[in-house]
Amino acid sequence: MSDPDLLRGRARAQSTVSVADGAAMDEDEEVSGGIRVSVRIRPLNERELNENQTILWECTETSLKCEHQKGHKNFTFDNVFSNACTNEEVYLAVAKPLVAQAMQGYNGTVFTYGQTGSGKTHSILGNDQDPGITIRCIGDIFKHIRANPDVEYSLKVSYMEVYNEEINDLLSEGEEGRNLRILQDDPVKGPVIGGLTEEDVPDEGAVHKVLQRGE
Repeated sequence: MSDPDLLRGRARAQSTVSVADGAAMDEDEEVSGGIRVSVRIRPLNERELNENQTILWECTETSLKCEHQKGHKNFTFDNVFSNACTNEEVYLAVAKPLVAQAMQGYNGTVFTYGQTGSGKTHSILGNDQDPGITIRCIGDIFKHIRANPDVEYSLKVSYMEVYNEEINDLLSEGEEGRNLRILQDDPVKGPVIGGLTEEDVPDEGAVHKVLQRGE
């Protein structure tokens, strides 16, 4: 997505698009390690509605089209979610297959990208009426654990941010948790970040408390 019109957008639509990357796959699908890219258009906020702004993007389930003075441009993705979609729809298509594969021992990542105000936090955390991707992942992980009582699981949680090319530990209160470094790329765990806090979490409530501390 190197096209500048997509990255910057037009004045009335530039803050309405966010992107989620994930190696999404069905539970019975062979694990390929591929990357899939999904786009979500957020609804206009109160200020934008009061200013009579409009969303310039037209979308189908897999494409976006933007009309402008020189004609129109089309962009194709694995999933495109309109401004009317819910977090549940996004989760089912993008993240739920990853959770199923993760519980079988495969690594998986959902990465959200977008400028400030594009809707990343709502997609990831959501609200009480429409929980986001992270909250739904937690629920499905522990649902899987309860359904497999003969298997012993050990769960640890870290909470960090990547901001201005710095890795910061959101569970650390001191300076030692800022500007951390990737020490190695473990063949099982993936990238290992030096000094990053890891906390044992026996149940869903413990995970939610960790998230609340990091916010």
